[in-house]
Amino acid sequence: MRLAARFLMLGLLVALLGVVGLAAIPHLRGLDTTVAMGGSMEPLISRGSLVIAKRLGPAAVEAGDVIVYIRGTDPGVRVTHRVVSVLETDEGPVLQTKGDANRSIDAQLLTFDQPVSRVEFSVPYVGYVISLARTVTGKILLIGLPIVLFVVLRMRERSRATLVRGVAVAAATSLPAHLSPLRRDPRQAALIRE
Repeated sequence: MRLAARFLMLGLLVALLGVVGLAAIPHLRGLDTTVAMGGSMEPLISRGSLVIAKRLGPAAVEAGDVIVYIRGTDPGVRVTHRVVSVLETDEGPVLQTKGDANRSIDAQLLTFDQPVSRVEFSVPYVGYVISLARTVTGKILLIGLPIVLFVVLRMRERSRATLVRGVAVAAATSLPAHLSPLRRDPRQAALIRE
């Protein structure tokens, strides 16, 4: 049981470090991460995927590229869609986008002054954990639960060790003197007989 508990703790630690690494390492390499909360890019990018994208200017984007951009003026709303075409307008070139699972093209056209990132790859389901980690409840679960589990397992291990020692001492002291691993002092034996 002790071995299983240690493997469980090690597995939880590796999983937690892996998720943190998937979220943090791309930023160190100049990449963006976002979570696909909708299903507009399925089956290519499933809901709950962590999307890793490379920052670049809209001029480097071509039709067919999957990009991440900010919808409207709210920086909290990031959209992952495919570039359907690059159109020339009086104000300059614009990008027209559409989700693979959507029936219609997006109403918003992206001008070349808007920041975009091209999707490099995505990791299914990891986005759910990242989204959970951004909440207070998620932080408590992802940090507190492994700590509580570790403490409980350590307490169980110690209580089991104490119990085993207690049983061993009780068994050793109940044996006759010549069989006992705890040698009795002959002077004490003489006092007991008298």
